[in-house]
Amino acid sequence: MIYKRARTRNGPGFLEKRCELLIEVTRLNGKKFYINAELIETVESTPDTVIKLTNDKTYLVEEPPMVIISKIIEYKRKILKGCEY
Repeated sequence: MIYKRARTRNGPGFLEKRCELLIEVTRLNGKKFYINAELIETVESTPDTVIKLTNDKTYLVEEPPMVIISKIIEYKRKILKGCEY
């Protein structure tokens, strides 16, 4: 998801959901995080799922490779369809 920082009268800003352009994955410790699908170079099962990015960062995630691939396809469909801001 893309979030936009917005200001409020009560102090620092809050995060406002804009458009789901990142894919959500889960680390092996159960914490969820978002990753840019455009940066994914490879997805391997060894037996944990390993996501390698084009910037040489590597992440171990709980989701099986086919789930990651499905999320990437969904992401690409949203990009082609257009995302309202």
